[in-house]
Amino acid sequence: MDVITIESGLWQELTDRIKKIEKYVEESTNTITYEDSDLWVDNSQAIRLLCVSGRTLQQYRTDGKLDYKRFGRQVWYRLSDIEAFAGVTMRPLSQKNLIAIRKECIEKNRDILSRKED
Repeated sequence: MDVITIESGLWQELTDRIKKIEKYVEESTNTITYEDSDLWVDNSQAIRLLCVSGRTLQQYRTDGKLDYKRFGRQVWYRLSDIEAFAGVTMRPLSQKNLIAIRKECIEKNRDILSRKED
């Protein structure tokens, strides 16, 4: 077994760097969880989830069957509202589509949050 000696100042510097690396790795791998009420989907995602045409989706909005918000020219829907709407009026949502779109929404939210922090 080899013994290595190091000055205390260098040892402290080394341990500080290791702690910074550890903190960076923890923050990078820390998953953010979102409630469905926090996730918003755009028109194209809503169409994919509900398996309807754009015109049908517009009719749902016009008839007041599906809640939505307009931010600028873009129309957005809460994922939880779409799931509730689908559960009441039609067949359940495709889990494959739901998982893919939820992942897209989380990435969008993560991008928005990271832009706010900069």
